[in-house]
Amino acid sequence: MATHITSYRRIFLICLLLLTFQYIGFGFGFLVAEPIYYDKGGRVHTLDKGDEKPPILVFFEGKFEFKGTDVTQEWITWMTKNERKNGQFFIERARNNSWSLIKGVGGKGEESNIYKVDIKHEKGENNYRIKYLNAEGKYFYSPTVSFVAKEDPAVSFYPKRVSSKITFSRSTSYQILDKKRTVLIRGEGLSVNCSDLSTGLYYLIIDGREEQFFKK
Repeated sequence: MATHITSYRRIFLICLLLLTFQYIGFGFGFLVAEPIYYDKGGRVHTLDKGDEKPPILVFFEGKFEFKGTDVTQEWITWMTKNERKNGQFFIERARNNSWSLIKGVGGKGEESNIYKVDIKHEKGENNYRIKYLNAEGKYFYSPTVSFVAKEDPAVSFYPKRVSSKITFSRSTSYQILDKKRTVLIRGEGLSVNCSDLSTGLYYLIIDGREEQFFKK
């Protein structure tokens, strides 16, 4: 008698398990309780009960999302969810009432990702967004983020009466001209050697402006 009871219990558990698998999803898919099939146009149809085609496993993928976007003095970062393979990101900056491409970044293609890319701001307010292009040609856009880049202080130099060298307050491009406005020296750096200049008055072009100095 005990043996028969045990057998009934096994049959009951097997039936319960089969019914459960008809309605409970597993992995990234879902086992449809009603048999379905796809036609050539990709549309889903149910089958008649008399049809012998078995149920199929249908996979559902989550929609791509930007989970966060931020910008600092040196970096722009963003996080994604449900990213797919062969996607591409584009960093864009607003300019003259339109969006201009700054640089492109290849997608990692994993479910969740974090990106960090170096960025060079223009002076003043900078507005950025990230554009994502998936493998099917569909675009997604991040929220706009802003960063205000403070203007650098004007470059200064010393001395005004030069013996051998001019020193600048920060690295800058420069030009030294004679009285006839002929360029004698040009370059970029924190200082410029003036030892070979003859005694007299010269013009110094730095930071978009013109200054004067006297070579002793």
